[in-house]
Amino acid sequence: MHGGRCCWHCCDVRRNVSHRRRRTSETLSRCIALKLFSLQFDAACGILFLHRFVNHRCQEKRHSDLVFIRIKRGNMLEQTIAHIIQFTEIIEGYDFDEAATKQFVVLPILRALGWDDGNLDTLEVFPEQKAGNGSVDYALQLNEKPLVFLECKRWRVKIDTDESQKQIARYVFQNGIDLAVLTNGKLWDFYLSYKTHVPWKERKFCSIDLENQREAVSDFEKYLSKSNVIEGRAKAAAESVVQPRVEPIGIQNWDTNRPYPPRYYRLPILNALVELGGSAPADDVLARVYLLVKERLRQIDESTKPEVTGEPLHWKYQTDVMQKRLVEASLITGDSPQGTWEITEKGREYLKTR
Repeated sequence: MHGGRCCWHCCDVRRNVSHRRRRTSETLSRCIALKLFSLQFDAACGILFLHRFVNHRCQEKRHSDLVFIRIKRGNMLEQTIAHIIQFTEIIEGYDFDEAATKQFVVLPILRALGWDDGNLDTLEVFPEQKAGNGSVDYALQLNEKPLVFLECKRWRVKIDTDESQKQIARYVFQNGIDLAVLTNGKLWDFYLSYKTHVPWKERKFCSIDLENQREAVSDFEKYLSKSNVIEGRAKAAAESVVQPRVEPIGIQNWDTNRPYPPRYYRLPILNALVELGGSAPADDVLARVYLLVKERLRQIDESTKPEVTGEPLHWKYQTDVMQKRLVEASLITGDSPQGTWEITEKGREYLKTR
């Protein structure tokens, strides 16, 4: 009996020991699992923190890179202008022609403003761009669409002459370009071409003289830097300078159900003729008048009477009516070749008073 009890007791002890070991093992497994989870959680938090930290630093870096690029470009522009001014005597000694002015003055300034004249992919500085019957020296463009026309002259040539201004005016009007630049390298005149009822000379919104280096850098950046031109800031800045001159013809509150009267087109016709050189075929004048007034035309002005077929649009009809009245008033000649409109000296004087 004693031996049996001993055997039973020993078996019971072994079961208890085995049970305790199993519980210890399970507890240890849970502890290890919790520890591993804790480590994984900490690692995940660390990775998340690291990810956010890296993103933050990358954003800071991108911002600092953009600032650095602007600063670098500003410094490049300052250095470029200073370099040109430093060698003014050499430029004048060699009497730079148009080609030399482009190569040693105009293109370096454009590069400093962010334009890449050697980029075959974008063609963003396109030389000898076709413009009507001629060609403009450079078209600054985006996706092969011209945004700015730039006409260059030799270093010593005056750029504020009627001939030079008519040339660049003709180029931009024939191609519907908003911004135009006329330069001899040292002087740069900027024009906003499309403003309604504003004579061409009054569309000049900025003049840059390289001798005034600080102002030159500021104005170049504002009106001709690649980023400002492409994003529309240059045009917006120009518009804030050029204020439209509108003849007080009493149409501010004109009935929206009635087309504008003929007198609305008086100044646009005269302005169009001046901008086209004083005389032009009627179709060219009408096309130019439309560019001048399209911003303010309503739907009814660009429509015809529903019950009439073959009748011209209201704005064209009213323009024709106004043309006849201008002939009667001797503001337009009545003896021009058929199909040609021509402004008279009286018409030019009338325009100056408006």
